[in-house]
Amino acid sequence: MYLGPQRKRNRWFGYDYKSPGLYFVTICVKDRLELLGSVNQSFVKLNDIGGIIRQQWLWLEENYKYIKLDRWIIMPNHLHGIIKINNKKYFGKKVGNGRDRSLHIKPLHQIIGAFKTTSSKLIHQYQNNFHFAW
Repeated sequence: MYLGPQRKRNRWFGYDYKSPGLYFVTICVKDRLELLGSVNQSFVKLNDIGGIIRQQWLWLEENYKYIKLDRWIIMPNHLHGIIKINNKKYFGKKVGNGRDRSLHIKPLHQIIGAFKTTSSKLIHQYQNNFHFAW
């Protein structure tokens, strides 16, 4: 049975991705469509969708107090960023907010999942029937 193209494994098996450290991430728009903005004279000009991506990227640091966003850039069809997880201060403490105050520190893939989910939801609300996907 053919399952389609196989994705390259992008996580180290057995590594704890909520460990303190710097993590470089690249997140691409599905099919690498240039939906986030354009390049003009070597500068990226974000469109409204790119603005939502920027807003939700910054939202991560506001909602996950144990992470800091280091360098990052949004390109027309992807985002590069460095996320610093510093959970020593919060180790063993509850760090959730809002309805989820009982949550503990999330691993990197759940943080990125929250970014993708919230940004996609806002984009779909902004442009009804627009089929945006990561």
